[in-house]
Amino acid sequence: EFLKPNGRTIYEPTIGNGVLAAASYGAGGLIYGVEIDPARHGRVGNALPDARVLLADATKPDQVSGIHSALRSDGRFDAVLANPPYASLDEDLGPVRFDHFDLSLPAGKLDTHIAANAVQRLREGGNAVLVMPGNMMKPDEFGAESRRFQVMLNAVFRKVDSVVLDASLYRNMGSNFPVIVHFCEDRRPDGA
Repeated sequence: EFLKPNGRTIYEPTIGNGVLAAASYGAGGLIYGVEIDPARHGRVGNALPDARVLLADATKPDQVSGIHSALRSDGRFDAVLANPPYASLDEDLGPVRFDHFDLSLPAGKLDTHIAANAVQRLREGGNAVLVMPGNMMKPDEFGAESRRFQVMLNAVFRKVDSVVLDASLYRNMGSNFPVIVHFCEDRRPDGA
């Protein structure tokens, strides 16, 4: 509902099986996504038959060069929905640069790298829902990169509300850690 999906383009950079995008799809959202795993790519095609999902690694420049324009001619979307994998990177993918906002986000974590790159694909005025790891209430568990990510969100969007959910969200999948859901409204224009 927050993304107001009816007729709007929604980009999910790690779409998986399409579970997160299903509600937006059901409400008339035009879903665009990327998935690295062939089995999940096939399942999302069955679950969301009209979604446009590319089989690719969203972190590899050689694979994503032009990927967004292949999905949409202008490479920009009305909304972003992301629940990226939570992990440290084994390789240096380089910083995510927000030149128009004079920001650079070091990318030592896969989740912040994917989410920050997805935010760059939003059109002016676009909204995002980002499900990220962490616990803002325990600073020792909320690292420097997560704080820089929060600063980036506040610079790029006119309004950001963040909600911490307890560790039970992923318990059925074998994990037990809290998440932060960022509701980001009204992407500022480039250069603002």
